[in-house]
Amino acid sequence: MAKLYGILEYALVQLADTGYINILTFIRTIYEELSSFLELLLSITIFKSSPEIATTYSEAISLLISLSAIYLILEVTLIGKRVIKLVLLLGWSLLILSILMSFYMV
Repeated sequence: MAKLYGILEYALVQLADTGYINILTFIRTIYEELSSFLELLLSITIFKSSPEIATTYSEAISLLISLSAIYLILEVTLIGKRVIKLVLLLGWSLLILSILMSFYMV
């Protein structure tokens, strides 16, 4: 263990880093599973005729779901509400427009 300014800190820093890494890994795993589930769901329902498009939209929907969850948390705490609301409104609008256009283009 390293001694820094007379305090044994190495073990605490190492434990804290491992805890953050585990939390971030858990969040990333949930995000990837959500994206995979949405891709499967889209490929067997809306994009049955061309399932390769489902990957693009599943990633966009996963991102927007994550931003929506952040927005709901911020709504409770009232921090950054206007910016996230604008991003969400723009994101959902562009996603719906893109899906509608893909039906008319194919």
